[in-house]
Amino acid sequence: WYAGIGGMRAASQAASPKLECSAAFEINRNAAAAYDLNTCRGEVPTTVRSIENLQPVEVDALCADLWLMSPPCQPYTRSGCKKDVNDGRAQSF
Repeated sequence: WYAGIGGMRAASQAASPKLECSAAFEINRNAAAAYDLNTCRGEVPTTVRSIENLQPVEVDALCADLWLMSPPCQPYTRSGCKKDVNDGRAQSF
């Protein structure tokens, strides 16, 4: 969820090396490409789509025990103009 460029995944796997990735979702194609280069090495390619449209059956099919989410920080930062919920990147919340 919110794959970004893979920082959350790298930190999680450093903390618990037995974690396995079953899916990664990212709306930005460039970030998804960077994520794939940084983390996947072909094992689980990033799906470029919004999680807002995921159906329960799709989530269930992944059989995951844990979901990690690293939501975009830009809506809440100075460089993101502090638009908060008015920023489209915060829409999925």
